[in-house]
Order: sequence, then C-alpha cells, then structure tokens
Amino acid sequence: MKKTYWMVGIVVFIIASALVYFYYYSQQTNKTKCEFMNSENCDKSCKIDADCKPSFGFCANINEEVYLPTNVFPAYEIVTCKCENNKCVGIPTGRAAI
Repeated sequence: MKKTYWMVGIVVFIIASALVYFYYYSQQTNKTKCEFMNSENCDKSCKIDADCKPSFGFCANINEEVYLPTNVFPAYEIVTCKCENNKCVGIPTGRAAI
C-alpha cells in the first residue's frame, strides 16, 4: 500500500514539474518581439555608432533580431544609424526601399 502511494506521488510530481516547465517556456516565447510594425519593443541601446544597425526604417541594437511577418514585403525609408545619448537613432537619407 505504501509503495502505491509513493508511485502515485512520483507520477504527480513529474506531471506537475512538466506543467510548470511548459508554462514557463510559453511565457518566455510569448514575450514581445522586435517587429517591423512595432519598433517600440526593440532594444535600441548603444555605446558607440557601431552598436546600431538599420532595420526596416528604424535603428536597433546590432544584437537585436527584427522579425518580419511572412509574405510581407515592406516599403520603408532608408536610414543611417548613429548612437546618441546611449540610444540608436535613425537619420533619414531621403531614399526609399521597396
């Protein structure tokens, strides 16, 4: 009888651990992404100009991955990037990418 309780306890513990893991994993993957249409979620921190990269009309940190939805071909203004007050800033060039 005690052996059955132990086995049930272990199975419940494993299932509970799996549920906690999957909940934590889903919270991590649902974080706001740096997206083409929502640049406010992007990391724009920098120390020097080389820390910034142009991406779809705005500037982001060189390590930031900018997501573009599938089958979307954006038209955007080309910018050059520089670091001002520890933030990547885009300077419009007057040219557009289509």
